[in-house]
Amino acid sequence: DEALRARAREVVAGVVASGTAAVMPNLNSFERHLVHTIVAEAGLASVSIGEGLRKDVQISVKEGSGS
Repeated sequence: DEALRARAREVVAGVVASGTAAVMPNLNSFERHLVHTIVAEAGLASVSIGEGLRKDVQISVKEGSGS
């Protein structure tokens, strides 16, 4: 889904620029997989948060990265 990829890249750019964590809310498993992949490619950290089928993904600078 190109719209989701574009949004994830925007959020990643914001985290890189600010150093502040951001959350992409209410994602299904396929969407979370795409977001985690984009985040990893950017060298950032991500974690799924919540219960059930739709969860949030928190994106942040990796610990100890100095960013």
